Amino acid sequence: MGWRTLMRVAVVSHTYMVQANRGKLEALIRLPGFEALLIVPRAWRHRDTGQRFYAQSKESGPVPVVALRGWSLGSGSLVTYSPVALWRLLRSYRPDLVHLEEEPWSFAAFEMVLICGLCRIPLTFFTWENIDRRHHWPFGLIRRRVFQRAKAAVVGNREAKAILEKDGFPRPVTVLPQLGVDTSTFHPPAARVERSAVVGYLGRLVQQKGLLLLLEAFSRLSSEVRLLIVGTGPLKGEILRRAKVLGLDGRVDLREGVTHREVPKYLTRMSVLVLPSLTTAKWKEQFGHVLVEAMASGVPVIGSSSGAIPEVIGDAGLVVPEGNVEELAAGLRRLISAPEQRAELAARGLARVFAEYTNDSVARRLAAFWEDSIEGAR
Repeated sequence: MGWRTLMRVAVVSHTYMVQANRGKLEALIRLPGFEALLIVPRAWRHRDTGQRFYAQSKESGPVPVVALRGWSLGSGSLVTYSPVALWRLLRSYRPDLVHLEEEPWSFAAFEMVLICGLCRIPLTFFTWENIDRRHHWPFGLIRRRVFQRAKAAVVGNREAKAILEKDGFPRPVTVLPQLGVDTSTFHPPAARVERSAVVGYLGRLVQQKGLLLLLEAFSRLSSEVRLLIVGTGPLKGEILRRAKVLGLDGRVDLREGVTHREVPKYLTRMSVLVLPSLTTAKWKEQFGHVLVEAMASGVPVIGSSSGAIPEVIGDAGLVVPEGNVEELAAGLRRLISAPEQRAELAARGLARVFAEYTNDSVARRLAAFWEDSIEGAR
């Protein structure tokens, strides 16, 4: 690193309320010349799943954490932080940089533009947005102010970068995942024992994740194959009803309430993980973090062509056209019947994770980007 003195970074995001998501920041403060303070809301409710999260304390990890009173209606775009407390905290900590990992049209972004301006602190931001859409008032106004104030941007996928550049963001942009993978937690088992093939899904139980389509494709596979669905969400009832209609009784195992700590044991039960996401008018897959967790666990992956899934998978898995039941069923049949191909894709996936997606890799690239873009702007 080329920083002549310590670089102090304040990172603001509801994502890091959960200790399991802080691996990138823990890797960052292990780098020479970096110190971080994490600012999160005290509580947040996820609109899709109804889950309520509470900020885990700084004692749960090495990164100092300050939890501020916040407000939200279940959407990251509507998260706000107590502005007076935020201003006092930043004046006291005096960071060299504030990095906001809330969308640039969010209310939190508006707060950060004002406070960073008052405190004369450089601001960078992260965005997932990969749909080119018009932002209505006041969100469009907030986004323009962020574009004027921010020194650089980090985006979660290539389409998000293209949108920022098209919309006139004039400063450096880099493509990096928001979260890396902890390879001490997600790794291949010492020995994998398969009694029967298991197709797996892990994530929110919502319409846009393509779960009903997955059931249709799965119903065309051999009756010896099992389906493991791990997640929580409003589509649970419909999934169970559809499975019954398709005659899948006894072949579908749906597990709710699984903690992040328990995820690895479910991944290693899977012969293949599927992410069959479907693009809607307002959403398409922005990354698909479960893909890299599966690859780190030595599990081959199949994803749809929605959004960023193909760029995340690369050549380390299969990509099928989104919404195409026949293609998805054919891809599943192909991998289930070819253990040697599953092993080859698993090896490719593991190599891809270590090259691109570990916490250490993401932290190093983020630190280098800050160094180049912020130091160059001084």
